[in-house]
Amino acid sequence: MSTPLFGGQDEADDERLARILGDSAPAGTAPLGGTAPLAGTAPPSGTAPPEATVFPRLVPAAADLHELGWEYATSMLPGTLTLYVHDLPDMYRYFTSDTVARYDPEELFETAMSNLRSAPVDGPERIGQDVWMVTGDHAGALALLLPEVLTGCTGRDDFVHGALVATPVNSALLYHVPAGPDLAVALEQLAGMAADAFTRDERTRVTPAVYWWDGRDRIEQVTNLDAGEIAVHLDGPFGEHYGYLTGG
Repeated sequence: MSTPLFGGQDEADDERLARILGDSAPAGTAPLGGTAPLAGTAPPSGTAPPEATVFPRLVPAAADLHELGWEYATSMLPGTLTLYVHDLPDMYRYFTSDTVARYDPEELFETAMSNLRSAPVDGPERIGQDVWMVTGDHAGALALLLPEVLTGCTGRDDFVHGALVATPVNSALLYHVPAGPDLAVALEQLAGMAADAFTRDERTRVTPAVYWWDGRDRIEQVTNLDAGEIAVHLDGPFGEHYGYLTGG
C-alpha cells in the first residue's frame, strides 16, 4: 500500500533545518551534470589512493553515468549512486572511471571509508520528535556506515525495531530510532524535513526518500516524493513494526 501522507509540518522545524544546513555548497564544488575530472594527469596504474583526500559521495541515481564518466558507480543505497570525490581545499572533484581504474579497487574503497569514519561532524542535534541530525561536509555518506554511526550516536548496539534514516543532501544525515507510538509523528517530520532539504538544494541533493534499516542487514525505502507529495509505503517488513508500535 502506498498512501499519500504529511500535508504539512511544524514551521519551526523547517526554519531550524534551514538554519543548520544553510543553502550553500562548498566553494568550487563541481555541480551534478557538470563534473570535472581530477586536476593534472591521471596517475599511473597501481598508484596508491590519495590518503586523507578521497571520500565516498552519494548522488541521485538518475545521473547519466556514461556522459559523466561515472561508469564505476555502485548502488549501495537504493535510489542513489556511490562515487568517489577528491576533497581539496575549498572544493571537491569527482573521480572519473578512467581515474578509478588506476587504483586497486579494494584499497580505494577502504581508504575512502576510513576517511569517512574520521571526517569531522557536528551533532547529533535533536530537531523534531526524537528526530536527530548529524551535519558535516561528508555527513550524507554516513548512511553507508549506518550501524556504526547509530551505535556511535546512541551508545546502543541493539536496534530491535531498526532505525529510520534520510540523507537528503551531502551535508546531512537524519535519523530516528523507533521505540513507541511516537514513530508516526517522527516519520512524518523526518520525511517532511528530507523532502524540504532535497527540494531546496539542487547542487548537493541526494534523495528525498526515508529508509528503514532493519537493525541487521536490510534497507527498505519507506517514503518517496512524487510531484511534491510524500507517500509512505507500509507493505514491506517496516509496516509490521509500524503497526505494532503505533497500534495501527
